[in-house]
Amino acid sequence: MRPTPSEVVDGVARILRETVAPSVADEHARTQLAQVVAVLRSLDAQDARAAVRASDAAVRPLLAACAAWVAHDDERENHFDGLAAIDDGSSDETFAEANDRYESQRATLETFLSSLERWRAEHGAATSDDLLLLIGRHLAAQIAP
Repeated sequence: MRPTPSEVVDGVARILRETVAPSVADEHARTQLAQVVAVLRSLDAQDARAAVRASDAAVRPLLAACAAWVAHDDERENHFDGLAAIDDGSSDETFAEANDRYESQRATLETFLSSLERWRAEHGAATSDDLLLLIGRHLAAQIAP
């Protein structure tokens, strides 16, 4: 996710701090502005981490299904060599760590999809229809409102 929610909030906080705050004459209003910036950053970090964890939780079972499909056949294992291990992360990870793990697993899925296209061209589409349907459902759920 680029820019990340945290990057957006950092930019807004910087504008409030560097542009708006110097123009606020009232001491009480400046204090309130500082508190708003602090709360905004806190809420955003929590929401962003939860959103990334939810996206990550959705992609992990799909990657596990892809890995199981590959492991079912020696020829597939050779073709899809390097399918990365699925990392569950930890409950105390930072937003940056969660986001990096999700981006890594999303990149693994993209690489897998490219390899799957080649597999289907070489071995026939029917050899992976069920897996492709599962992937399609996952991707559709990611863009559904």
